[in-house]
Amino acid sequence: MTSSAPDKSSGTAHDVVTRLFGELRAEYVSDDDTFSLLRRPSYWAEIVGVRPAFLFGGRGTGKTTVLRGLSYSGQVALSQAPLSDWKHIGVYWRIDSLTVQAFRNAGLGEDVWTRIFSHYFNLVACLKICEFVEWALNEGHISSAITPDAAEEVGLSLHIDGATDIQSLRKGIRRSIVRMEASLNNAADDPFGSLSLLGAPLYGLVTALQSVPEIAGKPIFLLLDEYENLQDYQQRIVNTLVRHAGDTRLTYKVGVRELGLRQHGTLAEEEFISEPADYASIDIARRLVADDFSRFAQEVCGARLSVLAQALSIPAVGLEELFPTLSEADEAILLGAERRVNQALSRMPQTELSASALREFQSLPLAEQWLVVYWQSGHPELRLGDLIADRLQRTKEWENRKNNYLYASLFTLSTGRGAAKKRYAGWDLLCSVSEGNVRYLLQILEAALRSSIGEKGELPTALSARQQSDALVEVGRKRVYELQGFSNHGRAISRLILALGRLFQVMAAHPEGHAPEVNQFRVTGLEELNPSAEYVREILRAGVMHAALVRFPGDKRRGVSGEVREYDYRPHPIFSAFFQYSHRSKRRLTLTPSQIRSLIETPRKGIDDVLASQNRSPISALDSLPDQLLLLEDFYLDGD
Repeated sequence: MTSSAPDKSSGTAHDVVTRLFGELRAEYVSDDDTFSLLRRPSYWAEIVGVRPAFLFGGRGTGKTTVLRGLSYSGQVALSQAPLSDWKHIGVYWRIDSLTVQAFRNAGLGEDVWTRIFSHYFNLVACLKICEFVEWALNEGHISSAITPDAAEEVGLSLHIDGATDIQSLRKGIRRSIVRMEASLNNAADDPFGSLSLLGAPLYGLVTALQSVPEIAGKPIFLLLDEYENLQDYQQRIVNTLVRHAGDTRLTYKVGVRELGLRQHGTLAEEEFISEPADYASIDIARRLVADDFSRFAQEVCGARLSVLAQALSIPAVGLEELFPTLSEADEAILLGAERRVNQALSRMPQTELSASALREFQSLPLAEQWLVVYWQSGHPELRLGDLIADRLQRTKEWENRKNNYLYASLFTLSTGRGAAKKRYAGWDLLCSVSEGNVRYLLQILEAALRSSIGEKGELPTALSARQQSDALVEVGRKRVYELQGFSNHGRAISRLILALGRLFQVMAAHPEGHAPEVNQFRVTGLEELNPSAEYVREILRAGVMHAALVRFPGDKRRGVSGEVREYDYRPHPIFSAFFQYSHRSKRRLTLTPSQIRSLIETPRKGIDDVLASQNRSPISALDSLPDQLLLLEDFYLDGD
């Protein structure tokens, strides 16, 4: 059966926008809301087979939504077919960090905890499957479940007495889990009694279910979410099950943050899981970007926008219409290029250029006039009159120069306190800064729509470039502060983003004599065995896991060599509007671990040191902080 669209009509227009675009965590949203708005990504077909799969992606890339869509609850919501026609059965388990982190220490060695957690994993996985079977019985999807003998055997393998059917088995398992969790704080005094063999009860239960006609032959997916919460030894336990998934009809689909799969080993020495032999690896964000994220995002956001229009009783509008783009030429006018051109021409001696050439130059579009002035600012040894004459003679060369440098030149127009700020507008741009992260995109849309709702609850048919930019700035600002609460390294990650953001903003505002659009970096010396390198490795890893940084292969020959020797990094482009630098993936810096550490611990000194290494002027010699960073002035003076 298929669920209908959720009712979003109650409350004010702001309430409806918040419910549609602001309730972003799939685990906090009802099944009806999640599945009615679910759009299957292009990689869906790759994860519905029997091979185990790891879905890699940061917060908001859609891992939880996809895994829940694969669960039996998702199957019910997305399909009208009876269970007997399903291609698979999925049970969902979100790994709770508070629980799994309790399986450690207490004076017990890792080998003991391995046996204890293996038993716990058996219990929870079997409970999830039993809950599905009970649901299927109650809903009439199956007429019978496992036999009494099978229930007893599975119960005995879990050291549970008295199991005669699926209901009593489920109750016994639930009681065992409660007793086990209640004993964790007294683990040293309570050895937990008898423990089951990893996988044995689970395989026994799955095998027994093959006698149920409606289930027979169907693979059962154990859908594990937030795999990164597992400790290293716990990951090796689950990896062991993944490696042997082909032994039964049970397989594993795992959601994990990038770099969250810390262990590839299993419980057997010298045995590892590897791709593609043991599992399929799907990098969600990169796949979405490569497979046209804009199209997928239109399906996801368009469904919400349609519900919004219906709830507010307004005509539906397309996303590209609602979020129109702003051309570079129009933006140059908006940011004051005419004033800068006139100032430059007024300073130019009349002897440098004939009156007719000047008139011809002034007849050009303003953006092209501005590009000549901008170019001269980076090449002060050249006379403006000579550059104007060159522009009038070599139109093709200057057309190429416009394609390469006009966008970068816009950032120099928005420098100084009170100046008009660089605009970030257009549906394609919003998709680009989201970098395959659906949650970021929904946050942008919520901020933009909420700010544009009129007094009577109506929405405009098109949002201005200013409204779109302001929404991006708001999301970027919130994200910077949110980082402080993520993991033990949250504060350091936030400080690194603040320092890099200011560094790239200064470079964008003052590119004279240097490559424009610098917003990436590579760190050399990370392999060294010293405190700074070790510290920076941890910060970079945590930054990538929490989607503060984007990591990508830096070896341009990787397609030929098959090897990647280095990685490049960049702050997630969601921060670009807040700091005012290019969102496009362009040029990079090379930094050392000590420079990264200095950016985190002493940002003012760290930024000036990096600028000096690039033959650039220190911040003190440049413009003051942009308006949107004024509240962070103490931080940029090396404070908190």
